[in-house]
Amino acid sequence: MKYSLLVAAAILSPAWAQVASEDFNTANTHVWSLNGQMTATYNATGGNGGGMISVTGVGNPGGATNLSVDLLIPTQAGHPWAGDFRAFGVNTFSFDREWVQGGSPFGDAEHIILADDNGTPNIFNDDAFLAAPTGTFLGFGTPPGWTPISVAIPSADMTLPAGWEAGTMPNNPNNGLDPDGLWNLIITDVDYIAVAVNSPFNMFPVGTHDLNYDNFLLDNSAQQVGTPFCDPATTNSSGNSANLFGFMNNPGGSGLHLDANGGPTGEFGYFLIGTASVEPGVMISDGFLCLAQGGGNAIGRYNVTGGSLSGIGSFDAAGAFQNLVGTSTTGLGYDVPSTIPVPGSPMIMAGDTYHFQLWYRDTPSGAGNSNFSNGLSVTF
Repeated sequence: MKYSLLVAAAILSPAWAQVASEDFNTANTHVWSLNGQMTATYNATGGNGGGMISVTGVGNPGGATNLSVDLLIPTQAGHPWAGDFRAFGVNTFSFDREWVQGGSPFGDAEHIILADDNGTPNIFNDDAFLAAPTGTFLGFGTPPGWTPISVAIPSADMTLPAGWEAGTMPNNPNNGLDPDGLWNLIITDVDYIAVAVNSPFNMFPVGTHDLNYDNFLLDNSAQQVGTPFCDPATTNSSGNSANLFGFMNNPGGSGLHLDANGGPTGEFGYFLIGTASVEPGVMISDGFLCLAQGGGNAIGRYNVTGGSLSGIGSFDAAGAFQNLVGTSTTGLGYDVPSTIPVPGSPMIMAGDTYHFQLWYRDTPSGAGNSNFSNGLSVTF
């Protein structure tokens, strides 16, 4: 499992950005290799802008790998191409590929693969795979030059998406699990992403190809929603500012899922909703409440015991806000319900705009101290 690495990456980089990227301008940083055995050749020039990596003789690996097709995978310890893709709203994997030479008797349908390595990196006979075609084919008639490729990863889906395949290698303990079960198992705990010239479930002979790659990008920006305000928030005792961000990937309620990171380890908190925002807000303890009060405005607190109106959680050692009350499909953050916790219990309706913050304790900063995240305005 490398879930915590994704959390750490989210804390160290802006939430409104990609989950992982590699442009090969200075090195093959994440050590992309064929089947974890042959490291791709790094070239400082020749890429689709800057450097690139090259692999030759890509096709059927045979031998001890037990794979039906070569996998180009990142092998650097702690690489960021892993983790809970659903929690981080991953929606796209893209890259540039240049076909140099080769051929295939049937034509090869290029695929991307998301994998569970069962805790045994680079030993493939116990892996489980999700595979999707890129929509491009490799063969004798493949056009020269760089081809931009982008594959949608609908990580919020609770069933295997159309066009995807799911399956296991013989020694995987989940052999026999239905495709929807495998989808949910792997998408929430990906161990590596791979590029292959064909599906790992392909039963036909594959060809042999020499290929160049550049500009790998695992992205979640298209699903992120809302406009930040009071951003960044006041620094807390961890040395970070708590960062609130959202995705429209909650399968129920309002559709909005909120996440936060950058908080002090072990400190609890809950989410707030307001009918209006104000900047710079009102200073309370160590931070600023940026939800407007008075003048007909209302603030609701998602701390109602029992049921969907509780968004109580605490920050883990990586600074990610873990849900403690079972109101998050991902285990992180909060699935915002349709009902608003203010008198009259109004409902969030299409076209409405509401404003959110996270309040949290920060005891290391001082006895009884607390702080706030940035704010986030969301139109439903």
